[in-house]
Amino acid sequence: LGSLVFLAVAFPASAAIGFHGLVWANTVQNSLHGLILIGLILYWLRQRPGRSAIVFLGKIALGGMAAGVALLIGAAAGGALEDGPPGLLTLAIALPLSSTAYLGALHALGVKEPEIILGLLRARLRRGRARVS
Repeated sequence: LGSLVFLAVAFPASAAIGFHGLVWANTVQNSLHGLILIGLILYWLRQRPGRSAIVFLGKIALGGMAAGVALLIGAAAGGALEDGPPGLLTLAIALPLSSTAYLGALHALGVKEPEIILGLLRARLRRGRARVS
């Protein structure tokens, strides 16, 4: 399904705006994957998106918006420092900035999952180091 959506968007978009049409098609495909994943998770949990699920998805969407704005700001800052098309400097500025904005927004909104994942990673790294020593 994702490949068909990509092709359906890529052909007309790339003909109209070139390479950026392929980028747009990839973005649409990735967004569709996210929506399908949410649907599968909700189906798997055998629940309908009640108030708690909608609130959680809203918080994730707000975090995504914060990351998007930070990514645009970082890309603009990096692009201003580089001559020509964006390169490694732009990525070095934009990606950490957007990741920090996303995680900061989730933390501010009270979403606990990033903290749980970080705790699991720390525990895994501690166990890995203990084996090496």
